[in-house]
Amino acid sequence: MDFPIYVALSNYLEKGVYPRDCDQKNKTKIYRMAKKYMLDQGKLYLRMADGGVGQELLHEGNVTRVLAMAHSEGHMGINNTIRRMKKFIIPTSAAPTFTIKTHCYFIQ
Repeated sequence: MDFPIYVALSNYLEKGVYPRDCDQKNKTKIYRMAKKYMLDQGKLYLRMADGGVGQELLHEGNVTRVLAMAHSEGHMGINNTIRRMKKFIIPTSAAPTFTIKTHCYFIQ
């Protein structure tokens, strides 16, 4: 897709609209993905089988910031950072450009 999936899903779930210039293949993809997510107070969450709220889907532009915040909550090691990040879903299109190892004084 040539557009952020987070925005596409949000707009579809909230307004029922697809991105401008969206072809049928991508409309089908958004439609199918939308069945798995729900909007709650402006954020996208995985829809649980019981209708409850699951993990938060991060906006592609927020992945690095959230990863940095999770890491800086105490510098308790990579395993704790990974545990903190498990409450989020990171879109595959948003591979973090931030590398903790090269930016963290405690890891170097």
